[in-house]
Amino acid sequence: MLSLTLPLEGFFRLGLIFARVSILIAAIPLMGARSVPVRVKAALALAVAVVLFPTVPPLPPGFMSEPATVVVGLLGEVLVGAALGLMVRAVFAGIELSGTLMGFNMGFGIVSTIDPQNNAQVSLVGQLQMLFAFLLFLATNAHHEFLRLVGHSFKSLPLLGAGISSGIAGDLVQAGGEIFRLGLKLSAPVVAAIFLANVVLGVVARTVPQINLLIVGFPITIALGLVVLGATLPFFGPVVETALMGALRDSAAILESVNR
Repeated sequence: MLSLTLPLEGFFRLGLIFARVSILIAAIPLMGARSVPVRVKAALALAVAVVLFPTVPPLPPGFMSEPATVVVGLLGEVLVGAALGLMVRAVFAGIELSGTLMGFNMGFGIVSTIDPQNNAQVSLVGQLQMLFAFLLFLATNAHHEFLRLVGHSFKSLPLLGAGISSGIAGDLVQAGGEIFRLGLKLSAPVVAAIFLANVVLGVVARTVPQINLLIVGFPITIALGLVVLGATLPFFGPVVETALMGALRDSAAILESVNR
């Protein structure tokens, strides 16, 4: 009986680890993209789960006695992974939102491209911002910190240790607010510059009605937007790095919120 119980317990423990890790891996911008084959994602998640397996304590003896307990435990680990991954995804969603806002004001509202990462139409400037963010994610070793968070999550919140807390709802709402805050913060210089340019063009159109604003306005707003975007690039890195590190800290705070 002992030789049968231990492998069965280990199988379920590995499955629960895999459930949490796979959702967290999906939050990584490069690995979570739809263009990455599912087999590659599953293989990476399984490899991380196997590495973490010896560090995770065994499950309670009565865990496998009832199928309902197994299902609830599996769903709990999926929700924990989703809550942690949401904090990181919120940062990249905010960056994409900033690019969309800038592109719309620059005149790219009617132009879009296919994002190979997500197989969706996105703004040209949004795609550019996301590429910058991906490079920063790797250059600042944020992916290393993310993997440390995955390992730390099993120490701060053991398997089957998730509980409902009123604080977690506030943390998730804060993550949603971070999308708009970061998007507005990154796009503010370009949007403000183009707004002032549109005001000036409006005054010029009133003064010289013969000018065709549709022909003159587009090159001016696009050129001005690109110039301001290039001028603010030195500030893009520190802002995004701070947002990523903050998201990782918020993820660690969520672990404390759901820990019984």
